[in-house]
Amino acid sequence: MDVGCFFAIIKKEVRTFASGVDFLGMVNFADHRILRTKTKNRMFKKIKSKEKKLQNNIITKESFDQSLQSYLGIMKHCNSYKIMQKLLYNL
Repeated sequence: MDVGCFFAIIKKEVRTFASGVDFLGMVNFADHRILRTKTKNRMFKKIKSKEKKLQNNIITKESFDQSLQSYLGIMKHCNSYKIMQKLLYNL
């Protein structure tokens, strides 16, 4: 075993399945999925930025709507009803 493999093995973290599996911006549990906090914060930040650009006529309404629909599509695949409502209410 070379030193590179040895350190890689040491860095591994053992976690229980109950804490969820982080994959593709979501945390997957046995019976549901939730959006990662970092992903959620990044999404709100980018939507707010695009909304300001839309108000300043830097981007078109169509471009803003495409971004919004993309985020709504991502949230459709996890348990994110409250996040969707918060996002749509703050527009």
